[in-house]
Amino acid sequence: NSGTASMTVTVNKASMTVVASSHTVTYGDATTSLSRSYTGFVNSEDASSSAFTTGLVAPSCTTTYTSSTSVSSSGIATSCSGGSATNYSFDTYTAGSITINKANQAAISVTSTSGTVGSTLALTYTGGTGTGSISYQKSNGSATCTLSGSNLSVSGAGTCLISVTKAADTNYNI
Repeated sequence: NSGTASMTVTVNKASMTVVASSHTVTYGDATTSLSRSYTGFVNSEDASSSAFTTGLVAPSCTTTYTSSTSVSSSGIATSCSGGSATNYSFDTYTAGSITINKANQAAISVTSTSGTVGSTLALTYTGGTGTGSISYQKSNGSATCTLSGSNLSVSGAGTCLISVTKAADTNYNI
C-alpha cells in the first residue's frame, strides 16, 4: 500500500456578465462606436489583466441605430453576443440603449420680395429643416401691410418687417 493518492480537480471558468454600452446622440449623428464592459472579475483582475486578455475573443456588439433613425424611436437597444475568454465564461449579456435627441434646424429666412401698393405678395422662405409647418409674422414697419397665411397685401408705401418660423417636428427643434 502506498501513502500517496491522486485525483483530478475540475476548475470551471468564472461566470461573467457582458454589458453593452449606452449612448446619447443627436438626430442625424453618425452611428456611434459601441463598446462593452465586463462585471464578475475574480482574483482582483480587471479588463486589462493578462489573465483576462490572454486568449480573449471580445464579444461583438451591434445596434439597429442609423443616422436616419427617428427621435420617436429613441431607446434603440445595443447588444453584445459571443466571445470567449480562457478563464471566464460570458454567461449573461445586458443590453444598453441609444437615446436620440432632437437636432436644431438649419437657419431659415424669408425670401426677399418687393411689390407695389395694391399688390399681394406670395411669401416664400429658404432653409429650415424637417417637416414642421411654416408660419409668417409681421411686425413693425412703415408700410401698411396685411398678412394672411403666406400672402402679404400691401396698401401703403414703405417697408414691412416679416419673419418666418418653421415649427418643431419629431426630429428637429424650432
